[in-house]
Amino acid sequence: MNSLEFIVPQNFLFIFTNFSFIFFCFILTYVISRIINSRIVFILLFVGLSSIAYYDLFVKYAVKSYYELTQNEFKKVNQNNQALKNSLMSSSNDKSKLKVEKSIQPSFLPSVFINQEYKFIDKSTNEVVASATNISFIIEHHKFRNKYLYWGFEQEDEYNPDSIENFNYIYKKVFADVEKGSVK
Repeated sequence: MNSLEFIVPQNFLFIFTNFSFIFFCFILTYVISRIINSRIVFILLFVGLSSIAYYDLFVKYAVKSYYELTQNEFKKVNQNNQALKNSLMSSSNDKSKLKVEKSIQPSFLPSVFINQEYKFIDKSTNEVVASATNISFIIEHHKFRNKYLYWGFEQEDEYNPDSIENFNYIYKKVFADVEKGSVK
């Protein structure tokens, strides 16, 4: 007897299972909220049920939005850079005038993201010229959605937020402006 096999691509299973899970959360939440007769219960329960599979994505995007919207000093450069300008402009040898120190800052959610701070320190005066920040999000592959909702490495990389960093801004402000002769 011949057997009939269906070959279904994993991307189709990914879409189908995730929509099914969200629909299941919606229906279950709708039924419970109609029994209790409360819209607030609907919203809270829907967020709670959907966070079973997607909680870390919610938290990562909330942390990213927080740092992008509220951190004004995320792009900070020391305003008193005349000494740096003079030391870098008058440098005749190829020795570096700056040293870079890296430190990992404690975060309130260490299982979700790592906050690394880089300090550019003038060797002659030991003055912090600039500080750069890199917030990288931890990607784990053994969650509920990886086991049951067909999330692979591609989906984790695609849906997780990128790192937040300000190295380019700091580099332009410290080094490019010094080369032009104007430190702001």
